[in-house]
Amino acid sequence: HKQILPAEDLWARKDAVETEDFLIKKHGKESKVICIGSAGENCSLISGVVNDGGRLAARSGLGALFGVKQLKAICLNGSQKVYEHNKAEVRKATAELVNALNNSKDTFCTTMKWSGTAGTTDDSVSTGDSPIKNWAGVALDDFPQDKASKISGYSVTKYQEKEYYCADCTFGCGGICSVKHNPLLKKTHRPEYEILAGFGALVLNDDVLSIFEINEKLNRAGFDAISVATTVGWAFEAYEKGLFKAKFPNIKLKWGDSKALIELVDDIIANNNLGSYLKDGVKKAAEFFDKEGKTAPMHVHGQELPMHDSRKDGSLGLGVGYEVEPTPGRHTSTNAQWEQMSDTHSSDAVLNDNKLNIKFQKRYVHTDMSHEEQGQDLMAASCTEDIINGAGLCNFSFMGPYVPVVSWLNNVTGWNKSFEDYLEIGKRIKTVRHSFNIREGIDVANIKAPNRAKGDNTLKDGPNAYSANVLKWDDAKADYYISM
Repeated sequence: HKQILPAEDLWARKDAVETEDFLIKKHGKESKVICIGSAGENCSLISGVVNDGGRLAARSGLGALFGVKQLKAICLNGSQKVYEHNKAEVRKATAELVNALNNSKDTFCTTMKWSGTAGTTDDSVSTGDSPIKNWAGVALDDFPQDKASKISGYSVTKYQEKEYYCADCTFGCGGICSVKHNPLLKKTHRPEYEILAGFGALVLNDDVLSIFEINEKLNRAGFDAISVATTVGWAFEAYEKGLFKAKFPNIKLKWGDSKALIELVDDIIANNNLGSYLKDGVKKAAEFFDKEGKTAPMHVHGQELPMHDSRKDGSLGLGVGYEVEPTPGRHTSTNAQWEQMSDTHSSDAVLNDNKLNIKFQKRYVHTDMSHEEQGQDLMAASCTEDIINGAGLCNFSFMGPYVPVVSWLNNVTGWNKSFEDYLEIGKRIKTVRHSFNIREGIDVANIKAPNRAKGDNTLKDGPNAYSANVLKWDDAKADYYISM
């Protein structure tokens, strides 16, 4: 039966984790809950929807949609079986994938099983994937390896007590941690790469426990932590350039100051002081404080950029995605591993690592693509992501052995479609999403990434120095649109 129930005991009284615990206790342990915290209640444009003890569907302000409707939570309990046309074949493909994942010698796959994306932080910093100092710094000078190692790998996982698995996942790349001396962190989700880089390298902070604390607080409040990190990174630059002096003369935001960082995040969560001007994201904050354009607010059409630098060699496709996707400014809108889905061996659901490596070498070593090839590559990476999202799958599985998506979809539904058929469906989904934006009056052709993200204001040192991506950017966008 369906009920709409009052939430006086929850609204403004319980955070997202407390709300979930309360509702499961009230409605039964089989219940599943999605809810908002204070971010959604305050209709923050960077609020998300929370489940599973602090996991967020976070980007683009979904929590604000709940908040404006005064909807605190949805509590569900399912009773029906999910239909599968050929259950045996689905189970067979899944078992082969699980075996391949468990026995994979792929470096990324092993790292993900051991420490999730937390294990990639120091490597991302050193290779230029992580933006430094609000995208204006260089790791070698501003955040060298000895600092990066303090927020990566074992520096994070030493607090882990058990692995965390999303629903029905066999990969288990998350972790449940405990920091014994901090009551807030008695049981907490392990911070992942985006959080470690965003509240670490982006603001030159190497205090890992401060990042644990920020991560837990933002999860409970229901904030998109990527957007908060990008907004805070801008705030540190804005302070350095004197933009807060008139309104907040006593505030001090020095790069690397973890205490000031926590206090600023606390103010954002509480909607207090400077935090009340930051809680809607970097675009709104910069429009209020920086009318002369002295800083670089790192967003695309209002969506804060994530912790993946589009100036890095090989990241042009990522950067173009920041501009051309119907939800711009996000690193999970395209999937560069799309070719894994196109190999549809009926009797070989999972390719071994050697075949996979040979396949990837062919693809990535070839850098002199024609415009037509580049357009097809960008289109396929983009539209494959719509297939993955439409099927409710996770991007991380595509970083290891071949994932039998076509086999799964055909055997669940009873269809007999090829990868090309599904790619066509992905293109239709993408087209509908773009059409929605156009119908709503959004000038999609003029959605632009910041010059700093393109390499227009070139770095003079480090792995991304004098990035050539800015010279190829507009051509690549044109290739994508022509292919679509």
